[in-house]
Amino acid sequence: MPQVRVMKNVWTLALACALLGYGQTATIRMQEALASVKEGQLASERMQSQFGPRVAALEKQEAELKVDLERLGRESKEIHGWWLWRHRMKPEVRATRQRELDARAKALGREREDGRASVEQERRRVLYNIMMRMNPLLAAYAREHGYTVILDASEPRNGVLITSTDITGEIVRMYDLAYPIP
Repeated sequence: MPQVRVMKNVWTLALACALLGYGQTATIRMQEALASVKEGQLASERMQSQFGPRVAALEKQEAELKVDLERLGRESKEIHGWWLWRHRMKPEVRATRQRELDARAKALGREREDGRASVEQERRRVLYNIMMRMNPLLAAYAREHGYTVILDASEPRNGVLITSTDITGEIVRMYDLAYPIP
């Protein structure tokens, strides 16, 4: 029997299988399955506790920077001092403060991008590990139930052309039984 694969872009493959009668097809909502297994839920909680404080600190710094920028804009337009000595903020003072705020904004942007990259790298690592464990389960399930094609129906743009059986819940249950969380 040919190797079973979870296909993402399935228009022509699904149509060919349906028209040529190559066997049964099944669908799985892969994104939902990866998030539903206990290992995926535990990893999501761990990532939230690991990266949550960092995200909160960045949001606080962004809010402070926004307030400082608004204050600079307001203060540069106001007139200060007593009647004879009234003046606006000197251009060189405004330029210096603007450079400082721009430097803070640039550093904050770099830190935000580094954080996003860290989160994305960890997310990909976790999903890869779960997928590597799930692939043999999908292949075994397909062999036992006579499926030749398993389609990924998690992306709505793929569209499933044929009526098929959704096996997401069964695969999640099998995964949790095969890889229990201690």
